[in-house]
Amino acid sequence: MWKYAVIFNLFSITSNDEEEENIFWSFKWEINEVFSADAEILGFELSPNKEQIAILAEPGRLSISDIDSSGQISNTKILHDGWAAPDDLSWSPDSKWIAFSQSDLDFNSEIFIQKADGSNDPVNVSMHPRGDYSPVWSRDGSKLGFLSIRNNGDADVWFA
Repeated sequence: MWKYAVIFNLFSITSNDEEEENIFWSFKWEINEVFSADAEILGFELSPNKEQIAILAEPGRLSISDIDSSGQISNTKILHDGWAAPDDLSWSPDSKWIAFSQSDLDFNSEIFIQKADGSNDPVNVSMHPRGDYSPVWSRDGSKLGFLSIRNNGDADVWFA
């Protein structure tokens, strides 16, 4: 995940060589624009099942879109559009949930989870008055680990 905002476009590349499908060995490529940004993009993250892409944009927009095997984006849903940009996006292993950190009105970062289809509001799972960052799902999706500054100013791993 990029930490610096830039305006960029997303492209797909495929081999255009009938004898070599692997793009790393082919000298003939077809390049297609998949996504054109009209805002500063903080980053994007492809879901584990490779069927959805999450895009974080300024000033505080989180959108989830379907993406097909050719890289075409469709069915975009805006999950968040506010003053504070979500950060540290992490997909659950089954691609049904996302976790992210986000600042509250006191500029304290909290960890939230939300269904990727946008059918529920974000739920704060860290609920702590100090900074919580970098959520990561366990391999089976049953736990969510994150960094939290709770003891002596040190960042430790906590689980929800």
